[in-house]
Amino acid sequence: MKTAGGDIYVKEWGNPAGKPVLMIHGTTSHLDEFVVSLGPTLSPDYRLIAYDRPGMGRSTHRPGDAAKLAVQAQTAADIIAAMKLDHPVVIGHSYGGAVALRLALDHPNDISGLVLLSPASHPWGGGAPFFYTLQAAPVVGDIVTTVTWPFSRGIAENSLRTRVFAPQPMPAGYVDNAEVKLALRPAAVRASSQDFAALPPQLEEQVRRYGELKMPIAIIAGKDDHIIPAGLFDKAQTSERAFANQHFTLLPGVGHAPQHARPDLVKSEVAWAFRS
Repeated sequence: MKTAGGDIYVKEWGNPAGKPVLMIHGTTSHLDEFVVSLGPTLSPDYRLIAYDRPGMGRSTHRPGDAAKLAVQAQTAADIIAAMKLDHPVVIGHSYGGAVALRLALDHPNDISGLVLLSPASHPWGGGAPFFYTLQAAPVVGDIVTTVTWPFSRGIAENSLRTRVFAPQPMPAGYVDNAEVKLALRPAAVRASSQDFAALPPQLEEQVRRYGELKMPIAIIAGKDDHIIPAGLFDKAQTSERAFANQHFTLLPGVGHAPQHARPDLVKSEVAWAFRS
């Protein structure tokens, strides 16, 4: 599908008569994460739509400005329009949470609400990690990703086990079932690195607009998240950066993948977002 973010691969499944739910994945990931994690729970009741963000998964021809949240949000808006989605609830995981929030800010009349899973919603101090910045750099990034490619599966498995899923175990067969290999292609790694490296200053700008958001917003986060600190969400609840109409759930013993730990909770929050 032609969008602001290039040629985007979109998947639709679930109940064609159900209300639409649009899902936006994070960095070093693609839409198959949702097929594995939320598909079995949501598909009987909802029309599910997910896509591979610009340059990731099966999406190609990533434009040079794709690391801008405004472009990422316009990409989602283009998909909503092209597929004639009637005010979907949008699920965003990790970086996908930042995109979902920008979609809500720039296109508030297109959606019903948000369900954010361990979202990159607020700045948490410092810039992007050095390795992301290195991989995002022209020429040098190409060299780094090419050199590390033969070891990428082992590196990914270790990162998933110790940083994404911990303290819970990684689901059996996840690396193959979620087609993690698609996220490890050098082009996809560069796209992820460019997105994450460009994120901190954009979040600093974006949070100043959160007072505009009146739609229902649910946040589900893991108390033991090793990627985005849980304290970020606690602080956001009591600051001027809080959302006006929100549900917030912090799950003990859960890391950066609450959609795997509690898909039933995600489903109930989707229903709440449609009702509110």
